[in-house]
Amino acid sequence: AKSNHAVGKYYLVRMLDKILRPYCDEHPEFFDRRYKEAFEDLKKCEDNPDACYVIGVNYEDMLYLSSKYVEKRVLRGSNAINWHSKGGDLKSRYQILCLKKLRPHLYGSVTKDDFLTLGRAGFYPAYKEAFELTTTLEEEEPILQEVVATGFKPALLWLGQHYRNADNNEKGRELYQRAGDEGVISGYISLGILEVGNVLRYINVLKEPDKDKKHFESLSQEQIDAGIDWFTRAGDAHHPDGW
Repeated sequence: AKSNHAVGKYYLVRMLDKILRPYCDEHPEFFDRRYKEAFEDLKKCEDNPDACYVIGVNYEDMLYLSSKYVEKRVLRGSNAINWHSKGGDLKSRYQILCLKKLRPHLYGSVTKDDFLTLGRAGFYPAYKEAFELTTTLEEEEPILQEVVATGFKPALLWLGQHYRNADNNEKGRELYQRAGDEGVISGYISLGILEVGNVLRYINVLKEPDKDKKHFESLSQEQIDAGIDWFTRAGDAHHPDGW
């Protein structure tokens, strides 16, 4: 941002907005102005794939923009695709497929092979969309084994969940631990949840006290200790959900 880079300026104002928004009743005029400046600069960078990606993503979901600076809702999808097409890199091609998948009545069907092609080109998150478009566990497994073989570590979690869905909890646990040991710390969180349930979901016991008390009362001390151990491992590895 100090170097007057359009993408850097956008991400700076977005991060500041995310930090301050919970403390503001209304969208501050300061951020309206800074967003407008950032996007005016971004639109001058049509030869920069990152700039095109930022514009495309914001036309798509509008998480951080005031509606003053984008077209009406009905144009979001087509404008997002146009900007992603200008960018043309793998992450933009992935966004185009995701947008088309959401609007088959406008763009036709997107298949698992479309996402597999992108995954095999090096954009590994596309494999997740590919296996989610399968209809059976048997179809799903070779896709997951393929992406794990690339060395893309988050896929270990996907494969672990696949085995759990296939009632092979032992294999699922093994893959969750392997993921955690290889740096995907969410694997330790998943192991803790297997022991005690999703603690974050149960954290406000005042909302459904009877249901939550029954859940916690059903846990053995062994399960509680194991859950604490996995969550502590995650916390020690700097995953905030662990603590």
